[in-house]
Order: sequence, then structure tokens, then C-alpha cells
Amino acid sequence: MAKKFYLKRVKVYRLNDDGKWDDQGTGHVTIDYMEEDLCLVVIDEEDNETILVHRIWSDVIYRKEEGIF
Repeated sequence: MAKKFYLKRVKVYRLNDDGKWDDQGTGHVTIDYMEEDLCLVVIDEEDNETILVHRIWSDVIYRKEEGIF
């Protein structure tokens, strides 16, 4: 039996120089290899452009925002 794969919908924010969060958009997150590194990749849900590529570091703790799910 084939497993179903669901993309997770996410919001992307970037901390600006003033210490405020700028909304970068909404998209779907995947995990992919880029140049031999494992990365989180977010693709915009409207125009399919890449919003974020972030290398996954083994010494960083990743978590979802509290109270959202």
C-alpha cells in the first residue's frame, strides 16, 4: 500500500534590523538535499517561488510555534 504524503503549510517570517518580524509569505515546507546538506525548503503557495532555503544544523533545536497545532 502506498503511503500518502502531505505537505505542511507554513508561514515564514524574517527578523529585520529593527528587531521586528517581516512576513515573507505562506508556503509548503519540504526537506531536500542541496550541495550535500540537508535543508528545509519553503515554496510559495501562490507563485511556486522559493521563499526560504535553510540548512538543518544538528546542534540546533527546531520546534513548532506553541499553541498553533
